[in-house]
Amino acid sequence: MTSPAVTRARLAAAALLLGVYLFGLGRVAMLPPFEGYDETGHYSYVAQVAAAGTVPARGDPMSAETEDYARRAPVPAAAGRRLSYADVATAGPEARAAVRDAAAAPTADPRWRGGAGANWEAQHPPLFYALLAPAFRWADAWSLRGRLALLRGLSYTLACGGLLCAAWAASGLGRAGRRDPQPAALAVLAPALWPILLPEWFPEMARLGNDALVCLLAGLTGLGLRLLLAGRAGLLAHAGVGAVVGVGLLTKATVLPLAAAAGLVLAGAALLAPRAERGRRLGGVACFALAAVAVAGWWYLGQFLRTGDPIGANDGVNLARGEGLWRGLQHHLSVAALLRIAYDFDLSLVWNGTWSFAVPPLASIAPMMVAAPAIAVAGMALRPRPGRALDALAPLTLALFTAALVYYSLVLIAGGGLGQPAWYLHGFAPVLWPLLAWAVEGARRSSPLRVLLAADLVYALLFLAFATACDAAVYAGCAGTRGGDRYIDVAAAALCWAEPVRLYADLSLLAWPDAAAWLLGAGFASAALGAGLGLSLLRRGPAVGEDPEP
Repeated sequence: MTSPAVTRARLAAAALLLGVYLFGLGRVAMLPPFEGYDETGHYSYVAQVAAAGTVPARGDPMSAETEDYARRAPVPAAAGRRLSYADVATAGPEARAAVRDAAAAPTADPRWRGGAGANWEAQHPPLFYALLAPAFRWADAWSLRGRLALLRGLSYTLACGGLLCAAWAASGLGRAGRRDPQPAALAVLAPALWPILLPEWFPEMARLGNDALVCLLAGLTGLGLRLLLAGRAGLLAHAGVGAVVGVGLLTKATVLPLAAAAGLVLAGAALLAPRAERGRRLGGVACFALAAVAVAGWWYLGQFLRTGDPIGANDGVNLARGEGLWRGLQHHLSVAALLRIAYDFDLSLVWNGTWSFAVPPLASIAPMMVAAPAIAVAGMALRPRPGRALDALAPLTLALFTAALVYYSLVLIAGGGLGQPAWYLHGFAPVLWPLLAWAVEGARRSSPLRVLLAADLVYALLFLAFATACDAAVYAGCAGTRGGDRYIDVAAAALCWAEPVRLYADLSLLAWPDAAAWLLGAGFASAALGAGLGLSLLRRGPAVGEDPEP
């Protein structure tokens, strides 16, 4: 019989997940074309697969459609901006009508046309783009704004599918809580709380990008590993989970740390198993690895043979053909650069805005930057029970992925650039959620952590509403950044919201403010309801290290 605590937690998780989904779709409806990170490259990749039937190779051109749009309408500076949102807001009727036509007019020629610039996203495997190609072909006569919104919505739905996989895995823990159902109940909340406590989830996932499919496949991998380690799974089951990991590797090379962590967890469980079971489990590990290599190995072998880099990453290839990593670090590495890596990791995981990189004042983001790592560290320190083999997956994935981010940041610094952002970790939320679950359980047992978690949750919800309002003002062109930095002029944004008719008219040129308002409002209300139900479960429990009462 399901306990009342588990039932209430599942209701809270359902409300949170529904809120996350609706709010993300509201962000999609509000986002102007190509405002999402790297969307020109991702869109061009899908367009080439859908319209030309070919996969872009290194050096292949960007879609001419994206370049034509950037000449006629506002895009972020990184996408080749000629017009800013402010330029459009102050333009005359004819210029504004031309911008509207660029975004909203039906496509005149759906055929693939190569542009002048190279598509840097050709470094990625093709699976995500092939998956969205049928939707692109189905909508090939739509406006660019409509087609991009469809692709973004499908992409975001894949990402939320990953959260559902994690919630399903967490809900299974409720069967283990016969003495004290509360810890199991609280674990159910963790996957749903992730996007709220780390709101950069929304700019990262509510766009067109292959990280969304990574998120879904990470969730399926986590579910698969639980099944493999829960009973006497056969070789075929191990090969099936390995194939899922291989599909992830055919989506993006960022899955490599998860693949390594999963293999290490399975190998560790095999070595710790009774001798009679050890041979079967080690055979399963071999099947897992062989299946992953069989599905994705051809892509990485081809990249290595073509570029000399194991994953074919543009920055790694360019650096190897230039002065190399060691010499580059001698020229560019400094203590300040190393400190900047840590700062950028924290900031970009919590809130980094969209491709315009305009964000609210740092003082509004800093509380979450402090709370997020504190909650994660406390969660691992306050782990209430001895761990199982599977419990190593989340910290091991985090450690390997962080090491990969640090290495790639050094590659970028050696090439004269800045470090790598950490927002890619959101794609692994369906695997990393136990870290948050342990912190949530620790919060029930530790008064200081309970206060911190509750305050951070309430603050993050308010920040999400505030940041989204600031973004709307930026996209409408009536609020920009101050003095050349990246921080939004909040006073100008407030004046912008004081003229809602003008705000609506300016947003309507590029997006759907009506749909955005309804979806954002419904999503926020549902998330707030779920957060309130979740907070009601954080009542005082046994002190850390004590057994729960029967």
